[in-house]
Order: sequence, then structure tokens, then C-alpha cells
Amino acid sequence: WNVENDLELLTIEEAANLLKVSKATLRRWTDNNLLPCQRIGPRKERRFQRIDLIQFLSNKLGSQTFPLPLSKLDKSSFYESSMEPNHISSYYNNTIEQWKILTPFLLEHSQPNAHIIYLHHSDKTTIKKQFDQNKFDIKTLINNHTLELYHSNDSYLINDVFIANRMFEFWQEKISAAQSNGINKIFLTGEMGWALQEKPGCEHLHAYEAQLNKLLHTFPEVTVLCQYSLAEFSTQDILESVCTHPYLQVKDQLLKITHQ
Repeated sequence: WNVENDLELLTIEEAANLLKVSKATLRRWTDNNLLPCQRIGPRKERRFQRIDLIQFLSNKLGSQTFPLPLSKLDKSSFYESSMEPNHISSYYNNTIEQWKILTPFLLEHSQPNAHIIYLHHSDKTTIKKQFDQNKFDIKTLINNHTLELYHSNDSYLINDVFIANRMFEFWQEKISAAQSNGINKIFLTGEMGWALQEKPGCEHLHAYEAQLNKLLHTFPEVTVLCQYSLAEFSTQDILESVCTHPYLQVKDQLLKITHQ
């Protein structure tokens, strides 16, 4: 263990490369006292100790020292607001936490004039069992055209390749079809484990998530929930997903990123 190396001061560009985030994000974190830095020279330029960056990177999402500038968001105002895209990333350690997050959204969109599209990476038997275990009558939901289920191989990874534009077309087609049937509230959700298969195009996941925000500005009636398993995704991937979503769901808290 090289103490001198850990105490080395890095420039903001070097720190951004290490954390795989933008310099603007680093400035925001330091301005909010979430990440320590030193100011040097007459221009008060930021310098970062490597050990501080490593400590920051290793923080567990959802811990008491949440490593992001977040504020609680009231759910009623969230559903009523169209000022920002309803694009949420959720984080869970196990299936119980996953469905604790999912259940309120599914209940909200199981009502008349609402629709659910669920893209699952788990097998069909497992996803149907999970719906049943959480008190959702999946057969009725499907027969009433309230719920559509698609495996990741039939959505994200058609022909074993991820193409962002094709996925945008998929969403637009499904949203338009629902709207033409008089639906005024739509819930789209996907299990993101497909992106860990290292198939062609999966490396563009976070760029796709960022672009999805632009698409959703034109569909205020749509809520999107991207499901990330903390047991599967790396800290770096989680950090990047946080940076591309305006809203986060951790356990029973819906949170909004405070942009500076």
C-alpha cells in the first residue's frame, strides 16, 4: 500500500477520469461539500487526493452518507409535474427490495386508462411468479391489455445487439399505441441486467439513458423506471446511472437530483 500515492493531488480532469464523470459533476459535488477538495494557486483551482476519490467511489448507494446532492421529492407532486421527464433509476439488493419499489408504480398504473410495459431480463416463469407473489393478477392484467411483458431479447437485445435508435422507436411505437387506445398514464419499466452480457452496443447504455430524457420531455404522461441490481452492477455503473437520471428510487424514498 503506497500512502504517498494515495495522498497525491490530482487535477479536476484526472479526478473526473478516475470517477468516470464530467468535470461539471465534480464541481457540483465539491460545491455541495459531498466530495473534499483542496484549492490551490491564485485561481483557487481544485485538487483531489486519490484516497478521497477512492473512498467516495466505494460508498454504498443508499447508505446514511448518500454520496449525491439529493433532496426528497413528494410523490404527489412528482406524478402531477410535467416540468421534467419522469425518468427514474431504482436500486435494490434483492427481489424483496425490487418489488417494494415496483409495487406502488404498478398499483398506480393498474387502474383504468393506464398501461404498463414491463421488460424483464429474468425468465418468463420467474417474472410471472413474482407478479403473483406480490398480489398482482397477471393473467387479468394481460387479458385486459393493461400489462405487456417483453423479454430483454425481444426488446433491448433483438438479434443479440443493442441499438439505441431501435429502442427509441420501440418505446415511441408502444406509447403511441397506448395513446390511440385512450390511455392517459403509461408506466415503462425494465430490468437492466441485460446490459451486463457484453453484447454489441451494451457499452452505450448510459448514453442511451441520457438521450431517453430528451424523448420523455415530449411524453409527460409517461413514467419510466430503470431497475438496477446493486448485487450485479459495479459501483462505476451505478454512479453513471445516477448521473443520467433526474430521479432516483432507493428503498421507500423517491429522490430528485439537485442540479446546480
